[in-house]
Amino acid sequence: MGRQGPASRPQRYRAELREDLTKIFDLLRSGAIEARIDRIHPLREAADALRYAESGTVVGKVVIAPGAGREG
Repeated sequence: MGRQGPASRPQRYRAELREDLTKIFDLLRSGAIEARIDRIHPLREAADALRYAESGTVVGKVVIAPGAGREG
């Protein structure tokens, strides 16, 4: 019989999270659900991106990408 109590919880939660994420990624891959991206901001504009995300006008996700907006 496995240990019960606080020490056993993190492992169980990690397993449940892994299972849930696997299901979500399978749905994304199959096209059953779609991630909506409203805007992609370069890292140097992170403060602007966060202000926009909190503005209440966002329709999808606001992504902060380190390489976004680089030329060449």
